[in-house]
Amino acid sequence: MLFERLKTTNSSVWLINTGWTGGKYGYGTRIPLVHTRAMIHAAINGMLSNIPIRKDKWFNLNIPETCPDVPSDLLLPETTWKSQLSYAQTATDLIRKFSANFEKYKNTVPDEVLKAGLFLH
Repeated sequence: MLFERLKTTNSSVWLINTGWTGGKYGYGTRIPLVHTRAMIHAAINGMLSNIPIRKDKWFNLNIPETCPDVPSDLLLPETTWKSQLSYAQTATDLIRKFSANFEKYKNTVPDEVLKAGLFLH
């Protein structure tokens, strides 16, 4: 239903990380509120519409390469982690958990959702 409404209204949807950067909870730091506000402001005001994007290799998300008043490294979380191995292990674990949880829904969702899902990794 959400997908249909987004399609008919030609709306954009942005997922904004307002949590941790530089490591998982206990190792990283909170994303500064000033940067969270800048990301929300840019999304609401259409400032991200014409910015080049890159595809995140872990979660299949389109990520803007820049955002006004936000350091670019915050837009690509793996660059803020001290250990790339730790990031890869954490991302893999999260994908595994998501995939296991999604199993109970996979027969009830449209093909577009299945094709975009993390469980394909």
